[in-house]
Amino acid sequence: EKLFVKGKIMLQFLSILLLTIGFAKSEVFKIFDEDHDTSETSITIFGGSIPTTIPSELLLFRALTSLTVPSSNVNGTIPSELATLSRLNSIDFGSNQLSGSIPSEMSRLTALTYLSFASNAITGMIPSQMARLTVLRFLDLDTNNITGTLPTQVGRLTRLTHLDISKNQLTGRLPSDMGRLVLLRNALFNDNQFIRNLPTLLGKLRNAILLDLSGNQFTGTIPTELFTLKALIGLNLKNNLLNTTISTWIGRLPIVSTLDFGGNLITGSIPSQIGNLTTLNFLSLNDNLFNGTIPQSFVRLTSLFGLSLQNNALSFPIPLGVYSLPLLNRLNLSNNSFSGPLMSEIGLLTNLFALSLAYNNLSSTIPLQYAALTRLAQLDLNSAKIVGTIPSELALADRLRELSITSNSISGTIPSQFGTLYSLTLLDITNNKISGIIPTEFLGLYSLSNLILDSNPVTLSETNATQICAIISSCQKTSINTNLCPTCIDVTPSVTPTNSPTSSNTPSNSATYSSTTSNTMTTSPSGTPSNSLTPSLSSSITMSPSRASISSAFDYMTVSTFIQCLLGSFLIISILGY
Repeated sequence: EKLFVKGKIMLQFLSILLLTIGFAKSEVFKIFDEDHDTSETSITIFGGSIPTTIPSELLLFRALTSLTVPSSNVNGTIPSELATLSRLNSIDFGSNQLSGSIPSEMSRLTALTYLSFASNAITGMIPSQMARLTVLRFLDLDTNNITGTLPTQVGRLTRLTHLDISKNQLTGRLPSDMGRLVLLRNALFNDNQFIRNLPTLLGKLRNAILLDLSGNQFTGTIPTELFTLKALIGLNLKNNLLNTTISTWIGRLPIVSTLDFGGNLITGSIPSQIGNLTTLNFLSLNDNLFNGTIPQSFVRLTSLFGLSLQNNALSFPIPLGVYSLPLLNRLNLSNNSFSGPLMSEIGLLTNLFALSLAYNNLSSTIPLQYAALTRLAQLDLNSAKIVGTIPSELALADRLRELSITSNSISGTIPSQFGTLYSLTLLDITNNKISGIIPTEFLGLYSLSNLILDSNPVTLSETNATQICAIISSCQKTSINTNLCPTCIDVTPSVTPTNSPTSSNTPSNSATYSSTTSNTMTTSPSGTPSNSLTPSLSSSITMSPSRASISSAFDYMTVSTFIQCLLGSFLIISILGY
């Protein structure tokens, strides 16, 4: 009889335990409060353990107006039944793992003003029925796998202020009806496969502050109408197939801070009217077919942080006033037709952080004035026909991290003073005529991770050979004469030399220094300039629940249930033992 009672109590305990655990594992959307109140108007979830799919129980909350589930690893497809929550005005499922297509039924949510499915794995086409969302102001579908064309009906979304469809696989032409979106401020179409000419009606986006059309296959001319957008702060047309010249109308952008036309087929000379853009922070004209000289008007660009002119056919002279631009900290003039002495006046640009003059015909020594560049971190003089020796004074630029002077005719020795460049991570003097010993002072360069001395008759001192070999073998990339230190040579280096030519005629732009802008734009820099560009207009919306929010609710329930079960177990064991 006692055994039967004990068994009955144990079965009851196990039943309660299983029910409790089952409740704790139920979908997070079921545990709002004790009454399962479905009158909530806002759900905001920031992490925690949440369902891996969108649960059907969510559809019970008919009064819901705001649903925010960012960065929560939610997968599965977007349920078409979501459209039954007719009061929804805000949906944010950004940075999850949703797949499948966008249901056309979403067009029933006519109260929707904010919609984001950014950074998921959504496929299929953008439903043309979404044009029914006539009060929509924010639409973000970037970084998915959406295909097809951009529906012409998008022109009906006349209240849009933010449209981001970047980083998808959209094709075809941009609809001319885009010109009807006169309230649009941020328009990001970059990194798709759009073709043909840029619509002239884009010039009707009079409130646009950010227009990014980069990374597509646009051809033809740049509409002059774009240069009449008085509110424009960032314009990015890089990496297209634009085969045109730049209109003199470009000087009519009164507050623009970023212009990126790199990676096209633009010809002719650089318009002098660019000098009228006194608010300009970043100018990238790299990888085109520009010829002639840098305009004298550039001396007026006193707000300029970054200037990228590499891979063109530009030549001297450079206006002297350019060397006095007070904020310039990134200058890339590599792979042009500059011929003659290396510009000593660059030493006046005391804010320079990165400088590349590689792949030119400079035929001169390294000016001593470069020692004044005390903020310089990256210096690239590869294949620039440099002669003479490495000046020891260059060690005064004590923030130098990367020095690359490969494939020149430099002779002499490695200055021992370089042993004070404690920030140095890369030293590449491949294919020169450097001789002598590797300085003992290099033993203090603990940050050095790339030491490349190929094709130079350097030697080791007998007194410090072992220590130098230890430094060499600790580098991520080491390449020197194999008979110099045969026990510690990595003959298959893992790091590609910076700015090394990608072919026999064309050098690479990436690597150590690149001023080319990214696909997002910064419309107003603050502090240290960056080539990364982000919209100045904050488009984020913070949604607070009207009565209750859920944050890591499942985590809380799991811990709470575990503790309860543990206490119950001790209680039952005590009773049975008694």
